Formats: sequence, structure tokens, C-alpha cells
Amino acid sequence: MAMNPRDVPYTREEVYEWLLEYNGRIRDTKKLREYLEQKLSEKEGFDPAAMVNTTGHDNLPNETSVVDMIIMDLDSYGFDKRD
Repeated sequence: MAMNPRDVPYTREEVYEWLLEYNGRIRDTKKLREYLEQKLSEKEGFDPAAMVNTTGHDNLPNETSVVDMIIMDLDSYGFDKRD
């Protein structure tokens, strides 16, 4: 069962710090995904493959992976996906 988006075990501040630490191009989604999965796996008891309930979001499936949610939200962190 997918978790509520507010129940994810990380903060926006943590994700922002991870993105600042990321040593690569944001555009390289495969490497960024691996990096974010590693960071999430460091959270005790959290499965980076966990799914988030996104039924309330237009144009998204009912469940979306946590990593995909972060990647789709890069603009809100001030990162351009074209970088």
C-alpha cells in the first residue's frame, strides 16, 4: 500500500542538501536516481522503492515512487532539469 505524501521520512531541507551534495548533472536521471536511492536507503527502516499515493495529482498514476516524486519536483528546489 502506498504511503501518504506527508508520511515520507525525509524533509524538503534534507532533499535540498542531497541535491547540493550531488556530484553530477541533474539531467542524468539514471545517476541522479541511483544517488537519491542511496540517500533514501540510509534512512533507517525505509525502502527507497516505496510508493507514494498520488491519486490526487492530475496526470500521475495512483502510485508513484518516492524517487520519481523528488525528480518530478526538482524545479521547486531551484534545480533545472536541463542542467
